[in-house]
Amino acid sequence: MLNLGFLEIGSLTEHDDGICCCEVDTTENLLGAGLEDGRLVIFDLRTHSVASELKGISHTDVIPSLTFSTGKQQFVYAASGTNVFAYDLRKAGSCEAVQRYEFNQ
Repeated sequence: MLNLGFLEIGSLTEHDDGICCCEVDTTENLLGAGLEDGRLVIFDLRTHSVASELKGISHTDVIPSLTFSTGKQQFVYAASGTNVFAYDLRKAGSCEAVQRYEFNQ
């Protein structure tokens, strides 16, 4: 049997759409996944569980891109439609965007 080193860290339920993008934060051991149904889910790679599901993005817009900040800021940025949303991952319990940037108004 060939082992490629893949690890199933969790699965997403209650949605019919796929994952559009993903990004790994190796400093904090997090995996962010942008879904076709407009959800942004953060997985904790240490515990193999969902750390948070971030809100504020329309559930009709796809999330085609996301990135984690570098350094100690612990932000994740997600693009959706004509907006870029910023989330502060240090705010435990808060899943709302702390900033929204709108383009092409």
